[in-house]
Amino acid sequence: MNVPSKRIGLLLLAVTGLSAVSLGVVAQGEGQIVLESSVQTETRTVSYANETHTVSSVGRVQAGDPLTALVTVPSEVQSLRLSDGNGSVVTERRVRGDDSVTLSTRGLAPGEYVVSTRDENGTTEDAVPVVVAGYETTLSVRGSAGYGPTVFSVTPREVTAAPAVDDVRVVVRGPDGISRMNATESGDGNYTALATLDPGSYRVYAEVYAGDRVVGTSDSIRVRVSNETTTVTRTPENGTVAEDATTSANETPETTQSTAENRTAVGNGTTTENGTADANRTQRTGTPAASVDDAGNATSTGGIGDLGGPGVTNALGGRFSGLTGSPLLLVGALVGGLVLSTAAYQTLYALRRR
Repeated sequence: MNVPSKRIGLLLLAVTGLSAVSLGVVAQGEGQIVLESSVQTETRTVSYANETHTVSSVGRVQAGDPLTALVTVPSEVQSLRLSDGNGSVVTERRVRGDDSVTLSTRGLAPGEYVVSTRDENGTTEDAVPVVVAGYETTLSVRGSAGYGPTVFSVTPREVTAAPAVDDVRVVVRGPDGISRMNATESGDGNYTALATLDPGSYRVYAEVYAGDRVVGTSDSIRVRVSNETTTVTRTPENGTVAEDATTSANETPETTQSTAENRTAVGNGTTTENGTADANRTQRTGTPAASVDDAGNATSTGGIGDLGGPGVTNALGGRFSGLTGSPLLLVGALVGGLVLSTAAYQTLYALRRR
């Protein structure tokens, strides 16, 4: 996980609602146990009841919620058990062949447990790890095109009475193996871990610890590192793509904001009747009827709605003051005065002769 020699970006495929998109087969043996909620992990072996079992995911259930398992087993298997870390059975249900079984977690303390199948001779056939979670754990990934580490942010939120968080770890599984990183608390209840990833595909998830017990796990996130581009795709529980955003090395991603009225900005334009901004429509702001230049002169620019307003008054006043300074107007006034005085003299002379 060294710094690559060329600029790289991240293709981040955040797969949320993983349990509904694909149910994980979390044990292999003469039968299988498929849990309704599971998180994909590295393939590893676990030991239980003096037997080893290969697993590639871990079950997950919130403390107090029912744990549902689909059991595909030989006919001789008699029961499905939920046991604590010490091997003590906390609940057990009878199984007949292929069956869907629900186990109660009511009253169980958050921590790690084991779901196992037991045959008629008391032999354990399959066993899978399960986390009874006291924390709802959210994992997000942020990367920038070009140099720089990938930022993993983990937010554990307590959902039931649970011991305090002692440690948060981010597990990165890639082409070169597995790395577990201790995240650092940022002071607001969030935890952050940094990693510089070489180009390739990675699977990432987070674990929350209280002492040496796992009390919370996040969904698994697929991270694909490629050149120059950062693309984020989120898949909701129904398996369809919810959003897709691509950012090149020289771009700033657009931000979509929603208000309480569900008004969403889509582009530059006006807001339609349903509250969504329409990028193809241009808002008319109108043109002012008159403007004033730097010298204080009023200039008419049209605008029917402002006729008779102060802008028009100023414009007319300016034109009138310009006319009073014209030489032609002075000559006209002088001639008019001579004509009027001549007419007045002739009128007075005629009156005297009578």
